[in-house]
Amino acid sequence: MSTDEDYKKLAAAACSNDLDTVKVMVDEGFDKETIDQFEEPILSEIVFNLLEDAVPERYAIVKSLINMGFNPQHLDSDSCGPLTQAMLSMDAMMLEVLLQGGAIANETAGFKEGETLYDWAVFDYIHQVWEINKIPEEPSQEALADEDAWLIWLDAMALKYERRRPDHLLLLRKYGAKTGVELKKMH
Repeated sequence: MSTDEDYKKLAAAACSNDLDTVKVMVDEGFDKETIDQFEEPILSEIVFNLLEDAVPERYAIVKSLINMGFNPQHLDSDSCGPLTQAMLSMDAMMLEVLLQGGAIANETAGFKEGETLYDWAVFDYIHQVWEINKIPEEPSQEALADEDAWLIWLDAMALKYERRRPDHLLLLRKYGAKTGVELKKMH
């Protein structure tokens, strides 16, 4: 069992790219499934801080931690985890590191009951980038045919109107992320 002090020490070492200290702590028995007093999994905390501080080595650090056995799918009691942190930052590269490392998008919770991480990511993107659904054009019937067609249309709108592209949404789809409605239809 790792203490809150251990949690803070390991998180600080990881965020400062001191992987030697992390390795020593792991070798000495640090529990890689440790949570803090707010039930935040250690890797979620590290990913949040690396993204918040835009640490240049953040992707390599997280890859190293996953290679040491830190679980990219370790979720808190609300079924949120490292993917949630990367999604909220719209960081496609961090999402890819986590997904390649074993995180599962469809098992990470959305914002509301019945929604997925992908649903939350779409909502957040539309809210943040398009100022609460102020996309200047309406999608065509072809674009409304399915989620992937709509996403291609949304990417085209971002290019046309010089907005941030939905790269993180495209990446989530590449790794099998579904909407809550799509998952219900599958079952």
